[in-house]
This record gives sequence, C-alpha cells and structure tokens, in this order.
Amino acid sequence: MIYLYKYNGRKCCYDSKSGAVIELTALQYKMMGAIEAPLTPACPTSLRYELAKFDSEDVSEAYDELYGLFSDGILFAEGDGNTAVLRVSGDHSTTDADEADLIFSFAKSAGIAKYRIVGDPDPAIANAAEKNDLTA
Repeated sequence: MIYLYKYNGRKCCYDSKSGAVIELTALQYKMMGAIEAPLTPACPTSLRYELAKFDSEDVSEAYDELYGLFSDGILFAEGDGNTAVLRVSGDHSTTDADEADLIFSFAKSAGIAKYRIVGDPDPAIANAAEKNDLTA
C-alpha cells in the first residue's frame, strides 16, 4: 500500500511493503494517486489524459522517474515493511543529510525501527539514521 503525505512542506510517499520513503515533486505526487503496480515502461495514455493540464514532457519525465524506482525494486516492491530504504547513489537518490533526516524521522514516526541504505552514503547521511534511533 502506498501512503501519500505532506511533511514540513514536502510531498512524500511511503511504500508500506518495501519500507521506501520517497520525496516527490508536485506532479509525481498527483501521479502516485492515479497509478498502480505493475508500472509499464511507457506512461499510460489514461494518465496523460488525467494530467493534461501539465506539459507532456514534464509528465513523461516524472513518470520515467517513478518507473525507474519501480524497476529498481524501490517503489511497489516486496519487502518486510519494517525497514526504511534510503537510496544514496544513482538516479532517484537522497543527496543530503537534511533530506535523509526528513525520511528517517518520518520512518521513525511510522513505527519503522530499521533502515537500509542502498549505495555509498556520505557519513552525514548515515548519521541521520542514528540521530533518529534507527538500527541497521
């Protein structure tokens, strides 16, 4: 199940199956309310119609990013739901300690006690998990 929420002015989603917490753009936030797994490589025509007021190229880019998360096993993925997943390398990654802190503080408030970092984190990003009392 995907939960959409706003936290400190940021739009995010939480995938309760994989444990992934992802910050979204405003367009991706709207998309997440309209898509379901499994995602297809091409943006569905019905979604394009629903988001017709947005620039077509922006819709394609936003969908491609969400599809990348899906194909990488981060979004709509199977997992234990008890581990926050934070990606810090490659596309769709967390880039700074403040963003990591946001994600981990939400994870803690959602009752998640563990985390997993995918990639090679900056020590400040790894420290955000410790700051929020999550264990590896």
